[in-house]
Amino acid sequence: MKCNIIKDLLPAYIDGLTSKETNKEIEKHLNECNTCRGIYEQMTADISINIPPTDHEIDFLKNLKSRTRQMYGLVALSTCALLAMLGIIILLISGIGFQNSFMNYYDSFTLVFVLLPCLWILFYTKSFRAFGRALLFAVGKRGNSIAAYRESYHAVSMIIAISTVFGCLGFIIGMINCIRSAALSSIEGIGNVICSLSVAMLSLFYPLLLCVILLPVYFMLKKHIEK
Repeated sequence: MKCNIIKDLLPAYIDGLTSKETNKEIEKHLNECNTCRGIYEQMTADISINIPPTDHEIDFLKNLKSRTRQMYGLVALSTCALLAMLGIIILLISGIGFQNSFMNYYDSFTLVFVLLPCLWILFYTKSFRAFGRALLFAVGKRGNSIAAYRESYHAVSMIIAISTVFGCLGFIIGMINCIRSAALSSIEGIGNVICSLSVAMLSLFYPLLLCVILLPVYFMLKKHIEK
């Protein structure tokens, strides 16, 4: 084959579109012709060049991935919070215990059951000041270091986690006590369980209320720290 024909066939040969017979002729020619072999090597080298991304592109992709993950997490969390709030509002409007049911948790006891562990964890970790700094940050009083706001971020995270854990624990304990004390074999016993559900839901209401207040602070601090 002549060089001009080989040059025309090289793109198809590189892409694997030529027949076996044609491949043999091209390879034979490349072994004999230095010029065509140089063109072939240049064409294959251009394909294999891998341009590494710049630091700016890497940072952009990392930020995009992080923001996408935060957006999905926020949407999921907001959806769960709205559904839980809707259920609690319906039960509270219907009446705590529907006025006549046995109350597994009184309002004050439930509040203490949720808040006391939060206060204890702040005291044990010496995070009262950091938590107060987070609240001041939320209302616009800023000026502390990133390290200080990182402590505030962790303090808010602890309160959200602890209140959620003890709220769920209180709800589970309340429902277990109610089911154990009720006669589920009768319609009246099942009715008492349903009525007491609104009382047990108070254990979820207070953590949810804390989350509604603290989650905006949490994300504000996180955004400030990551800048």
